[in-house]
Parts: sequence; structure tokens; C-alpha cells
Amino acid sequence: CSADTIWIEEFSQIETALWCQFNKPEGLRWILSGDLNQFSPFFDSWHGAPVHENAFRDSSFFHYLAGGNRLTLIEGHRSDMELFDFYSSLIAGKERFLQPLPEVLEAARALCTFEGPALNNLVISHRRRVLLNRQLNKAFLPQDVTPVFIRCKPKRGQTCVSQNIFIWPGIELLGCVQATRKSIRNNVLYKVQAIGEDTVTVAPAEGEGHSVELTLSQVSEWLRLSFARTYASCQGTEFEGALRLHDTTNPHFTMRHLFVAMSRAKECSKLSIA
Repeated sequence: CSADTIWIEEFSQIETALWCQFNKPEGLRWILSGDLNQFSPFFDSWHGAPVHENAFRDSSFFHYLAGGNRLTLIEGHRSDMELFDFYSSLIAGKERFLQPLPEVLEAARALCTFEGPALNNLVISHRRRVLLNRQLNKAFLPQDVTPVFIRCKPKRGQTCVSQNIFIWPGIELLGCVQATRKSIRNNVLYKVQAIGEDTVTVAPAEGEGHSVELTLSQVSEWLRLSFARTYASCQGTEFEGALRLHDTTNPHFTMRHLFVAMSRAKECSKLSIA
């Protein structure tokens, strides 16, 4: 490694095997940023033994990498204060942390009052993601346009399986690639700008970056419908539009899911707890 400083973003999601590699270089400066109240690495293990999600929270290893420095941010700047005050009460040491999850969900539903189809949705499973994306792809189809149908064939090894989609100018699709492909990056939103006979032109939805022309086959392989995503993939994302949280009665849904998901939204009035 030739760098002087390494910055690790979302460090709470780094698995133990990777930390062991980071421990090898000497003489480096480390910057670790993230939120230990959010998701820990999924299925983390070491030599076949599971690693507890809080194993590194107050470790001497983090203390060493950070040079004994810690800066904790406590003011909310993403969402309105009513929403921030609620989800910040869900973390360890706060008033709702030890409350039963059903009671907390009931209070969250009373606070978040959005109704109708939501442009953004979070779910537990990929099976649910595919089903909801199919439904919303048709629900948000503009009445005054003729969509283009792209048939997608799921391929072996896809972590986020592809599905048949209708596209039209203005729809936003999510990058799904293991490495950058023709300027398409993973987990970045792209807006369809134009549709040709055999090509589709897309550009980053946030306006940073140039447009790129893709074949229909490349769209099917590298892009996904963005209406529904999994909770596991939403960390580091924020939603401007309406957001609905699904699968809240699923046995795998926890207080941590609720904290991560609610903190992706910006307004109580645009958030719904299903």
C-alpha cells in the first residue's frame, strides 16, 4: 500500500477477515467513519465461529487505528427534528431502546402518516423486493407514454437478481455491478434520458457525471428497478421522496432495522411504516 492515509467509510459493516488484512500495513494513518448503531457485518465469522455484532464496538483495535481519537456527532441534519428525535431514541442508552418492538412500531406508525404508493420501499428479502418492484413498475407507469419492455434472464451468481422491467424516459434505475461497467457504478441511481431502437441513454440521477449509452442487454444486466430495495443494502442511502418500510412483522425485523430505515428518510410526512 502506497497511501499515507486510508479512509474507511461505513466501518461498522467491515467483516473480521477484512480487518485482519487492514491490520497488516504499518505506518499508516486511518480515518474510520460510520455509525455503530447501524448494521454490523452480515454473517460475520472467524475460523468458523460467529462474531458478535458488538465485538469491535469499544475495541482497543479501533482505538489504536484511530490514534485514540473519537468524534461523535449528535445533531441531526438530514431529516426534520421530529423524525430525528424519534429514531435517535432507538439506540442504546436512549428511552425507546429497551421498549418492546411492537410498542415502538405502533408509535412510529402514529408519527409517520404517508399514504398511497411510495416511490421508495424497503423490504427484508430479495423475493419480496422482486415482487414489489414488479407491482410498482406498473403502478408508476405514466399514462401518456409507451414503455419499452426489457426481458431479463437471471444469471447464476447475481446477488441482486434481475427481473423483467418496463422502462420509459424519466424512470430511475439502480446500478448493480461488482465493478464499474461503462461508467455504471454499484448502488448509484441512473435516470433514463432517451430510448432508441436498441439503446438506452442514462445519466446519474443526481446530475453528477455524464450520460452513457447502453444496449438493452446491458440495461438488463447492470441496472435494476429502484422502487424496492432490501434493508441490508440501504445503509449510506437517503431518500428524498416517499419511503415505506415493509416486513415489520417479519421475525428477522429488529429495532436496528427500524433505526437504519427511518434515518434514511427526511420528513415524517413522507414516511410510512407498513
